[in-house]
Amino acid sequence: MEFVSGGREPSGATLRFVKPSGETISVRCAPKVANFIGFGTGYGLEQDWRHGMWQGDEKVQALRNKVSELDPTMKMFCPVDHYANFTLVEGDAESHGDGLFEFAVIGPHDQYGFAEYVDVAP
Repeated sequence: MEFVSGGREPSGATLRFVKPSGETISVRCAPKVANFIGFGTGYGLEQDWRHGMWQGDEKVQALRNKVSELDPTMKMFCPVDHYANFTLVEGDAESHGDGLFEFAVIGPHDQYGFAEYVDVAP
């Protein structure tokens, strides 16, 4: 995992698989657009909307947020779906595609340098 400086948002990721023959296959992920699905979806970040919370008959509600205005502390407590570009490398061959990269680093993760539970850039 690679991170944007000063926070927990990924700037890239690489998965490596080693076949019994020793040949390595890798998948490189380049996140492009983040969708913080913890906001407005019932994960518990809003007091008035949670999974399983009775809202009354046929309640309809909308919420629109600008990513730039999301509380950075709360962004740490939700999963994020990223639209991403992927590159598969197998031997000398490469193939490319687009897809979804869901990722979150919630809580301390010493291996990434996040020893503290709350790690928010100023």
